[in-house]
Amino acid sequence: MSSTANTQPPACFLLDGTPFRSAPLPRNFQRSQYLLTTTIINLFCHYLIEHVLFITLTFPDDVRSTAEAHRRLNSLMNKVRPRCLGYLYILQPQASGRIHYHLLVPVSFDAHDGTNLDAWENRTMYTDKQRRQAMNPALRAEADWWENKAAAYGFGRVEVAPIYSNAEAVRKYMTKQDWRRRHWPFEETKNVRFWSCSRGLRVGTVKFSWETPNGRLRRERLRAWAQLRGCYSLDDVRRSLGRNWAWSFFYDLQGAEWSRQIIITSVEQSTDPDVGSPLSMRALARSMSYLYFISTVFPDDTAFQDAVRRILELQ
Repeated sequence: MSSTANTQPPACFLLDGTPFRSAPLPRNFQRSQYLLTTTIINLFCHYLIEHVLFITLTFPDDVRSTAEAHRRLNSLMNKVRPRCLGYLYILQPQASGRIHYHLLVPVSFDAHDGTNLDAWENRTMYTDKQRRQAMNPALRAEADWWENKAAAYGFGRVEVAPIYSNAEAVRKYMTKQDWRRRHWPFEETKNVRFWSCSRGLRVGTVKFSWETPNGRLRRERLRAWAQLRGCYSLDDVRRSLGRNWAWSFFYDLQGAEWSRQIIITSVEQSTDPDVGSPLSMRALARSMSYLYFISTVFPDDTAFQDAVRRILELQ
């Protein structure tokens, strides 16, 4: 298979039925980007666009460490959480490499009522003072609160704005960042948290699998494997086989052909004096609960049957 085929994103869809297109990122970044997209959609499913503020936080100094940026933001969010309905933030680098944040914050008041949205739609025609005058009283009070609190925690310019466009435009703007590592201007090279949200807005975690033909085949295999043991849900599997069932029964879950190759290789290596004691054979004997069943799949394979017999002697 060519390298191009390996980097194609899986076919999956957003909550509104539109196809999700992702850049050729590592799988963990693809999952995180997809989860961010669905979280933004979930936010606008719960709150009208008139009740969501778009807030930008910048730093007065040259902050390129995500750890330092998150430290300041977490201190600020400790004051924000008790007074807001929720929040979603995303970390983005500026053209110079300095870090800034964009936040979506639902509020209880209507930010559009009495506000001149043209001051943001045609922002080059208005000054900061004119945009402030274009706010309604509730939005102006909210902007004052954010500016005062953010300055106390090491932030510089703070812009609090109503959303003048639509939810789709906000989603595209919030997810435009290229997260490939070669584009990172940060001091850290790994374990970088690009975004987060409040608990009420969270729609899941990155521990999910894509809806692909291979994924469906694996889930069907897992269901058949569980039903052979009288388990009809993940709760049944955990209750019957323990919390670490996926690790304990790893060889079972890979399928008979894969297990056949592993079994023969493990036995051959155990007879090699350079390999050492056959610990892998003992691990196979412990984890393969239906080793007898796999042995019936290849009844005419002499090498495989001999390997199974040797492993069973260790039990």
